[in-house]
Amino acid sequence: MELIGVIAAVAIIIIMNQRGFKLYWSILTGIAVVVVSNRFSLEEIFSITYHSLSSPTMITLTLIVITLTAFGNLMKETGSLKITMLSLSSLVKDPRYQMVILPLLIGLITFPGGAVFSAPLVEEAGKKLTLSRERMVVANTAFRHVQYMIYPLYPGLLLMAEISPYNLYDYIYFNLPVFAIFFLVTFKYVFRGVNVTGLAEGGPEDNNRRSELVMLLYSISPLILIILLVLIFDLYYPAAILSGILAVFFIYYPAEKPFWGTARSRFGHLAGGINWSMTFSIITILIFKDFLEHSEVIDNIMAVMMESNFPVLIPIIFLPFLTAFLMGNYFAAVGICVPLFVPILPPGEQGFYYMALVFLASQAGYFGSPIHMCNILTIEHFKASLPPVIKDVNILGTALVLLGITGFLVRQYLL
Repeated sequence: MELIGVIAAVAIIIIMNQRGFKLYWSILTGIAVVVVSNRFSLEEIFSITYHSLSSPTMITLTLIVITLTAFGNLMKETGSLKITMLSLSSLVKDPRYQMVILPLLIGLITFPGGAVFSAPLVEEAGKKLTLSRERMVVANTAFRHVQYMIYPLYPGLLLMAEISPYNLYDYIYFNLPVFAIFFLVTFKYVFRGVNVTGLAEGGPEDNNRRSELVMLLYSISPLILIILLVLIFDLYYPAAILSGILAVFFIYYPAEKPFWGTARSRFGHLAGGINWSMTFSIITILIFKDFLEHSEVIDNIMAVMMESNFPVLIPIIFLPFLTAFLMGNYFAAVGICVPLFVPILPPGEQGFYYMALVFLASQAGYFGSPIHMCNILTIEHFKASLPPVIKDVNILGTALVLLGITGFLVRQYLL
């Protein structure tokens, strides 16, 4: 009964999400199904919910999503991001590298509609290369997401580290060689057959180059500050992001406008930039995870797999990929799959290699999903055809999974 309830809950979450319901409503419905199928008492429901909401993991991840999305929106609204893009376009003349760097940089700064913000920049460079609309869509989506597997501020990676027994930097270390090869594969695939002879000429003079570089570093200094505070000083993530918010709040103040008028406007951009949908989704996913952990379904799954000698590698790859592909959401894939797999994996380093594959498979499924919002928004911007785009992004997603499996086998059996 408990296992059927969990299967039904996951199916309902996926169906509701595909029907257009917000993810948090889908997850809440899934929680209700798990509660009924496991016959939790009212006391158990309140206890699990209270401990979930008050856990350090819940508080940290919620604060990260709130502050990071507010930070990204403020970067956009103050003009910092636009100046960054213009400076980069002036410094980097090869259209291929523009198409790589510009969406990649936008991807580092979380704010609603980021894919649409980078799309015009990719379009301008893509026209110089005479790329098809579909190829430009793939470039915008691919280079916006390729760095996430090693980016320490990526919410999906942070969620993975918080709800699994392993450290954030363990995942980054495992993913580094996968990222390096996957980046090269993506670059070669996107720009296959492209002739760039003569297109990278006419760069700025040395004096102008220095000026553009200073402008670039100044405009992106709040993001650099956050990353340095996290990586070097190991500052609490939300506190580091708040420091970045404070930095971006006071740059590019218009001299001709009253200080307090600009301050009120920027406070409005901060509050308006918070992605509440993502925040509520994180909260409900973590509650769902805790109800799963308190149910008997984990023990049942473990018993079935041990009795049948079923190879665990198959569901480790297939389930996260399929969940992310069908839902177009990496949070859901990680939040649903990690609590299912953690108890059935071997302890220590061996179990970590499997868990690293859960992350990469969920990223591949999310990357290639036809309802992935970045794919949808970019296709709409370029007025491109959906089928060839989905084919290409899933070819790249398959390459990512294969690279992950290769890394898993090398570390598991050769190192």
